[in-house]
Amino acid sequence: HQTHTSHANPLLFAFHSTYETNSQTLPYQSISKMAPISIKAFQNTLRAAATQQRHNYTNIHSMTVRWEKDDTKADKVSQHFQNILKTLNIPPAIEHVIRHNSPNPDVPFQQAFHDILDESQPKTKSDHNLLIFHYAGHGFIKNGQLTFAETATAEKTLNAGTCLFKDTGLIHGSVHLDILLIFDCCYIGHIATRAPIISNRVVEILAATSTQIPRNRILPENTFTAKIAEEIARRKRSGHQYVEFADVFQTLRSRGERDKLRPTNALLVGVGSVVLPLDGSCTVDPVT
Repeated sequence: HQTHTSHANPLLFAFHSTYETNSQTLPYQSISKMAPISIKAFQNTLRAAATQQRHNYTNIHSMTVRWEKDDTKADKVSQHFQNILKTLNIPPAIEHVIRHNSPNPDVPFQQAFHDILDESQPKTKSDHNLLIFHYAGHGFIKNGQLTFAETATAEKTLNAGTCLFKDTGLIHGSVHLDILLIFDCCYIGHIATRAPIISNRVVEILAATSTQIPRNRILPENTFTAKIAEEIARRKRSGHQYVEFADVFQTLRSRGERDKLRPTNALLVGVGSVVLPLDGSCTVDPVT
């Protein structure tokens, strides 16, 4: 395979409020403009900013998933995700297509995800890898788990929550593997975030819709994935040297009414956000 990575707790709120000022602005540069927060949250925010050092991912692996007989034109949405990777100078993602005639689609999906999760594990203590997972299609909550569905009727479904949330959360905090989960689906339900702690790794979610408001179906060129692709490409054309995904989320959320998007951003593990270079270099310096 190719080697290719708000909710209202005080820390996340404080962190996100800095992004609305300027995409090149660091959290500690805008603290004076924030709403009041607790001393502990303030200290955690400063600590998180200080530990947001150069991100030099040794390897980046990526995977995009869709249904074979999907009725949302997810194949076109997946291409927008591939365009994101191209803009970021990351090799194309492995594509997993959930087959219509599969008697138990959970099994091949879980195998494919665990394969890339295993491949993404750092090989040495100095390695710091990133896994980016992308899904386009229908999503809903079934028995408390995020579930992917082939069509709006949900006759064929797949339990995705166990792999994507439970299994990734079991990775030891000392393992330098960041994970970015991008969901371009109708509804993902409530995201159970953990208490923010300073960690060696990040598990971050970007989702097309709010955890409260299911989305009406929209055209592939107007989907969440397409909007992310457009925004990252715009920043690259404008000469930005890096992209921080929580910052992209804030930009898209600010345009929510215009674009009919109500995206969600959450951290399951760690603090800060995934940062990637836009100039083709391996090292990212958020101070630039």
